[in-house]
Amino acid sequence: MEARKIYIPLMIATGAGLGAMVLQKPELANNSIPPYVGILVVSLIFDLIVQAMAPVSKIVPLKVNERFTGFILGAVVYIVMGLMAAKGVPAS
Repeated sequence: MEARKIYIPLMIATGAGLGAMVLQKPELANNSIPPYVGILVVSLIFDLIVQAMAPVSKIVPLKVNERFTGFILGAVVYIVMGLMAAKGVPAS
């Protein structure tokens, strides 16, 4: 199993979840630690789990370009949702 098949959708979902939080409470975007740092935290936890499982299972660890792609996609989703909040688009 390739870890990227789980990782990239996970990063997109994390970005969407953080974006939804900012849509509900726009003041969260102005914290001392920006919400998109959550994408990095989820990425770190996922990568540590995959690295621990790789020697004993058939999971293929992530490559650097896959990590980069996943983070960028998650951040783009978060930013787009944050822009929606800034323009006053109501959360559904």
